[in-house]
Amino acid sequence: MAEGAAPRPRLPDAFQDLEPFIDTWAVQTMAARHQRRLSSTAEERQGFYDAITPRLEDILKYLNDFPLDDLPGDALTLMQLLLSSVEVSLSIEVFDPEKEQLHAKDAARIEISHELDDF
Repeated sequence: MAEGAAPRPRLPDAFQDLEPFIDTWAVQTMAARHQRRLSSTAEERQGFYDAITPRLEDILKYLNDFPLDDLPGDALTLMQLLLSSVEVSLSIEVFDPEKEQLHAKDAARIEISHELDDF
């Protein structure tokens, strides 16, 4: 962490098992999540997918208790992990995980010009 930077909010207590994924996968924008997926290894994607997928229903239930535009810091971090899980699931469930690097090469030429979120 950079000197003087505020520490990232922890996850809610019920989701402490996902904390090892915060630094890698709790990113703020759609473009950053996409770039993170493209720059990650198959092992990193699979590890994150395997850890978060069984927790998705619990995550959605937890986040449903908050207004989307006013999430507390720990819930916002959890939302960022949730959004990254959607991005990662593309490479696990839709694309061939072994061909992700070929996809990454082509995707590098596409620029996301408009963000739909700021999570």
